[in-house]
Amino acid sequence: MPGTSVGDPPLAALPWPDGLGATVELRTPYVNFDLVDELRRLLFQATDEMLGAGRTVLVLDLTAVSVIDSSGAALLVELDRQVRARGAALWLVGVASFLHRVFSWMHVETRLALAANEDEVRRTLATRSG
Repeated sequence: MPGTSVGDPPLAALPWPDGLGATVELRTPYVNFDLVDELRRLLFQATDEMLGAGRTVLVLDLTAVSVIDSSGAALLVELDRQVRARGAALWLVGVASFLHRVFSWMHVETRLALAANEDEVRRTLATRSG
């Protein structure tokens, strides 16, 4: 996959020690038409594993992403829809300013939960539950 070294996986799923959630790090700079089918398969597999283990929060770290197109944005909306349908929440973190602009142009920014980083997600969740 472009943007990753040979043999490096394009994403990594990192379960939180407290069992509440997991962070999935995208490790490829490209979320576009050329890669969306493989990314969909890998993201949905990681999501199934994490939610199947009883986790209710999924954080998708987009820090490494430098290119996204409409198919990539549609994938994120689709992932959000699937996570919500399973009674969990998806948060996007590490969203660069250009990604904010893309989400705004595509009118999807209000559908997606955005935070600066995993710590902000955890603070938000603690505030809501406390």
